[in-house]
Amino acid sequence: RSVQFHKGCPISRAPLEPARPVDLERAVRDFPELTFGVHHLALPYFEECVYLAARNPNVVLVLSGTMHLPFVAPWDFKQYLGRLLRDVGSDRLLWGSEAPITGNPRPAIEWFWNMQIDDELQERHGYPAITELDKRRILGLNQARLFNVDPKAPKQGAGSNV
Repeated sequence: RSVQFHKGCPISRAPLEPARPVDLERAVRDFPELTFGVHHLALPYFEECVYLAARNPNVVLVLSGTMHLPFVAPWDFKQYLGRLLRDVGSDRLLWGSEAPITGNPRPAIEWFWNMQIDDELQERHGYPAITELDKRRILGLNQARLFNVDPKAPKQGAGSNV
């Protein structure tokens, strides 16, 4: 039911063209029953990524590859997120940390949880404020819905008494 694509964030001297998300457009339309996850916001092809998701409800965008930005360019990250909230909606954004590369994701999660979209960005661009529900969706509720996981169900697994 779900397929995911590495778009953007080319590694090393890899060619840029395959990182563009526009090659997904036909498949997105031909298979509306599938959910297409686009990782890394297709950076540096953010505009194409937003337009693809805004026009196709079966596209979700994964924030992987962008969670270092709050520490080096917080304003840029807020601009990306504000645009996504306005044009795509928080119900189709998924958390992604790149933890195997960047290390413990806790600082990024804490920053994200405490972050707000600045008034200036809201006034200048019409971005909405980010709500607690938006944050909960992005941090896990959307993935739970996508993979049919009930986040309120009792936990089972190693060490569980259930």
